[in-house]
Amino acid sequence: MDLPATDEEVWAVLSATATALADRVDVYAIACNTLNVYATRLAALDLPAALITPQEAVSSWCHANVVSTVGLLGARPVGSLGEWSPYRDLQHDLEIEVASDPEAVHELILYIKRDGGAAPSHRSRLAALAADFRATHLMLACTELPLVATPVAGKDLIDPTDLLAAALVRRWSDSAAG
Repeated sequence: MDLPATDEEVWAVLSATATALADRVDVYAIACNTLNVYATRLAALDLPAALITPQEAVSSWCHANVVSTVGLLGARPVGSLGEWSPYRDLQHDLEIEVASDPEAVHELILYIKRDGGAAPSHRSRLAALAADFRATHLMLACTELPLVATPVAGKDLIDPTDLLAAALVRRWSDSAAG
């Protein structure tokens, strides 16, 4: 989750993997929210396969559901909406609310990575973080967070990976039909 320190190594592996797959698939995705910061660089490779990103899936879902404001729970680089956040460009189309305590979100993700999703304390921590948002719709923008998702009164917790899977199926279906 420290892309600035590992950028060259991560890019080398990611670009080689995408290049190797691109001739064998029509569409592909990177489920990891953080790694989608490389989407622009992957697009510049002009590969024959189409990359579908969680950000595209979130944007499409928001437009289809007339949602103009979303809360974003993600690891430090994602939740910052800065240079290393793949969601930063969504700010042009949506109002994005970030966590009031981004370090608590980041720490929770690290605990889930370490302990898995079974610890009840992780669910209560996520619920407390979610309850702190003004936004009704909250994107769980880290693949670990849905592991501990629990109902939170007045909040709709949305897994971008679910939206991404649906977008992949739609894109593949459209390309197979055409």
